[in-house]
Amino acid sequence: MPTRAEVFKNLGLDTVIHDDTVVFVCLQTLFKLTPDFDAVFRNILERTPTARLLFKSFRTKQVAQRLLTRMQATMSTVYDRVIMLEGLSEVNWYGLLRHSTVVLDSYPFGGYTTSLESMSAGNTPIVTLPHKLMAGRCTAGFLRILGIDDTIARDKNDYADIAVRLADDVDFRQGVEAQIRTNAHLLWNRKSTIAEWEQFLEEVVAGKSVTNLHIKRPEWRRLRSKMHPQG
Repeated sequence: MPTRAEVFKNLGLDTVIHDDTVVFVCLQTLFKLTPDFDAVFRNILERTPTARLLFKSFRTKQVAQRLLTRMQATMSTVYDRVIMLEGLSEVNWYGLLRHSTVVLDSYPFGGYTTSLESMSAGNTPIVTLPHKLMAGRCTAGFLRILGIDDTIARDKNDYADIAVRLADDVDFRQGVEAQIRTNAHLLWNRKSTIAEWEQFLEEVVAGKSVTNLHIKRPEWRRLRSKMHPQG
């Protein structure tokens, strides 16, 4: 895995991103970036004056250009700190997920594979705002498996507040990083999920009232530690 300096040099960003630069990344497919969330990105960048926000381009360049044209209008006060990345290699992809300051999940269509890859690449905190539909709830589900509630936002303002706090509050950020690092293994090979699907399907076939598994107290919650590292 390349170092932080090597990643941003490989991307041609070493002149604008330095060791102390706050780097927000939202590496979701561009069609997930809806216009009404531009204000949230703008709010975050306005409150972190030296930060950069990185997106990854789409295979059809017209899509990326349309997004940038839109953001030039909706995020005019911070647009000079928005960067669209072209064609990331696997090494740079995982390096970027590992060495960024904060990963921003998209809304209302949130992450799944990208969120999992971020948690497997390193321990970079992820901010997410769950939607009422399943497509916008996956990242929050992953975070809850890790015992992390503090980066799951209640609304758009809270999302921005969390992102800014992660950028500014080193103790808070290191606490979240430690939680991911300690509990990331809980995401993989979860045999309990098989049993939960079996229970759900059997109850549906039998015409029974389906058990709400979300209110059960799973084993992983016993592993939760304080969000701040021990001093």
